[in-house]
Formats: sequence, structure tokens, C-alpha cells
Amino acid sequence: TLRDLLGVSFLQSASDTVTTLAFAIDGGVEPFVQGMNDLAVEIGCEYTHYANVTGLDSLSQYTTPRDMYRIIRYAMGLSQFEDIVSARQITVTPVSGGTERTMVSVNHQQQSSSTFYYSPLVFGRTGLSSHEGRTYAAVARDSGYEYLAVVMGAPEQNEAGESGIHYRDARALFRWGFNYFEYTNVLAASEILASVPVRLSWSTDRVNLVPAHGFSTVVESSLDPDQIIKRVTVFEESVDAPVEAGQVLGMTKSQ
Repeated sequence: TLRDLLGVSFLQSASDTVTTLAFAIDGGVEPFVQGMNDLAVEIGCEYTHYANVTGLDSLSQYTTPRDMYRIIRYAMGLSQFEDIVSARQITVTPVSGGTERTMVSVNHQQQSSSTFYYSPLVFGRTGLSSHEGRTYAAVARDSGYEYLAVVMGAPEQNEAGESGIHYRDARALFRWGFNYFEYTNVLAASEILASVPVRLSWSTDRVNLVPAHGFSTVVESSLDPDQIIKRVTVFEESVDAPVEAGQVLGMTKSQ
């Protein structure tokens, strides 16, 4: 089935399956590759071009970490993508003829018996180029946080003679993200940011400005809230009464 072909191509780096997919979907490799290039442009890739479906070296086939991020984020929005690519193994049952067989992922970070195994990994895809080295794009999820790492140009070995540099670098990036960043509230909805004089009012001469809503984001875990600089822009030097709740009188930017 097409689903089995997708699963095997991702888990096994099987060139025969992606070629079969190209013929099944577009009647050949060339129109399928053209569709890949068209989609890359559609989703905002700025420096990506495909020359084949196998990933084998070609001087006219290239991408960047930023474009790879865009491609993976697009794929993650497809309904069955994660179910297929996160599998550690796949059992293929032929539609007719042949015999059932089970194939294991060639990604060592998905193999519990490997020294590169990384349990928070959701999925990852390796690449190899004779002139650019090893590449790796992966997603890991832990304790409610999710990170996407893209490693390119990794050598076969480091100065210590260790292999699997692309796996080591990805794991280091993930650990850095999980250990040094956290999602936190940096702006409370009740925080007074400024005040504006009010004219034509007997009861008050100023009105306080607060955010329309609170704001939370991912920041460095050790960040002191007092280090966050809030730059407030007030639109008017003063305002006439009556002042309605929710009336927009300024804006703020945190950094």
C-alpha cells in the first residue's frame, strides 16, 4: 500500500520505495520531483531545490536548515505524518503475493539497543552526502515541550575518533533546549504599564493602562523577570472622559 511505501521509505532509506511512490502518484520521477520543487516554493522555502527522489548527491540538489525546518513543520501538519514516521518498526503485509515482513528503523536514535538511543525522540531522518557530510533533522518531545533540531555538515568522526556526530549534536541541542528554557508568563494581564491624564472628568485625573491580555513565551530558565524590558508606546498625551474598558490607548513590546 502507499502507506507501507511511505513508512518503509522513511524508516529504511529505501530508494526503491520512493521511486515506486513517484511512479504510483505522478507516473514517473521527473513530474514527482517537479511537484516537490513546487511545494517547496509554496511553503516558503527560499534556497531549496530537488533533483531526485532518493536524496543521492547532485550539485543541483540543496537546502538549508531554515528551509528544512519549514518542510518538517509543514509535514507535521498532515494528519497521518507523525503516526508513520514515529514508528520504530513497520510490518508490511503485501496486498497480493509475497510474504509479510517486519523492518526496523535505521535511525540509531530510535533503537533502544544503540548507544545513540534518545527516548524523547519523536522522529528523525538522516542524510548523507559525499561532499557535505552527514545531516540529521529530528523532533523530540518531553514534559510538554517540543523542539526541532537540524544538523548539517557533520563529519564521520570527531577529533576523539567518535562516530555518530550528527546524533551527538542533535542530542546536545535537545538537551540544551529541555534544560535551559521554559514556558513562562512574562506579562500579566493586570500589570500597570503606564497611565494617561484624563480630561473632562470630576472623579479621576488619570487612567492606568494594562495589557489587553497576558503574554507567555519560552525564555531562558534562569531569566530574572526584572531583566525583561517593557517598552510602552502611548498613542495620546491625554484622553477625554468617558474612557471605556478595553479602549486601546497604547501598545507595548517586551525584550
